[in-house]
Formats: sequence, structure tokens, C-alpha cells
Amino acid sequence: MSSTDTCILSSHTEAKSTRAGFDPLAGAFPKAERVALRRALSLLEIDKKRFTLSVLFGSGAVGSGVGLGAVSAWLIARAAQLPPVLDLSVAATSVRVFGIGKALFRYLQRISSHWVALRGMAAVRTPCTHASLTLPPMWFLRCGGAICSPALAQTWMSSATWW
Repeated sequence: MSSTDTCILSSHTEAKSTRAGFDPLAGAFPKAERVALRRALSLLEIDKKRFTLSVLFGSGAVGSGVGLGAVSAWLIARAAQLPPVLDLSVAATSVRVFGIGKALFRYLQRISSHWVALRGMAAVRTPCTHASLTLPPMWFLRCGGAICSPALAQTWMSSATWW
């Protein structure tokens, strides 16, 4: 392939990527899967603020981990040279701060991401549960428990609502 062909291909790719309506997932997934993925994500009703907060907390944890590794490596290398202890005190304190920051950011990231995930699952589960409540309990038994667990079917069978 000549340099002219490469230049034409790269300019074609750049023009395609800047075009309005360009789908970055077009090469990764078939169209049917992209549509299904977008529909599933819209059903989850993801809170964008909490999701962004989760990403920021995760980034803070990664940054603290990198800082912890860098400062602790410098501290070990510098301590091998036997400098006065006061020269190392700021680095030692920084290692503590980065260690606590990493744990704190990771905890906050998990709390916020679980909040997003559990709220999203509740948004999906609630309409499904309400729709299944309109079905008679015998329907679940005929399906062999593929729809819901046998414990749930027994709960509905013993419910006074159906008698």
C-alpha cells in the first residue's frame, strides 16, 4: 500500500468519525445488538449524576493508587541512600494520605456504583413483577418454574388474593 493510499484511508476515516450521527460501536457490534443494548440501557433508567460520580470516585481511587506506588517507590529508593529522617517525613506522610485516599475513593465508588446498579435493576424488576402479578399462579407451575422460583410460586399459591 502506498503512502497516498494510506493518506486517503486515514482522511476518509477522520471524515467518517466527525460526521454527525456516527456510531462508534458500529464496527464492534452488529446493528441488532446495538439496538438491543441501547434499549436495555434505557430500561435501566440510569441516573447520570450518580454514574458520573461513580466514575469520578473510581478515577480518584486509580489516581491515589498511582500516587501511592510512585511515592512509596521514591521513598524506598531515597531511604536506601540513608538521608536525614526529616528529608523523608513528607514522603512518608504522603504514602499514608494516598493509602487512605485509595481506600476511601474505592469505598465511595462502590457505594455509588451499587446505588446506580440496584436502582436500575429495581426499575426493570418492578414492571416485570407487576405484569406477572396479573397472571394466575397455575401459569407459573405449568412453566416448570422457568419464570420464577418455586418459593415465589408457593407464596402466590397460598396468597388469599387468588382464592
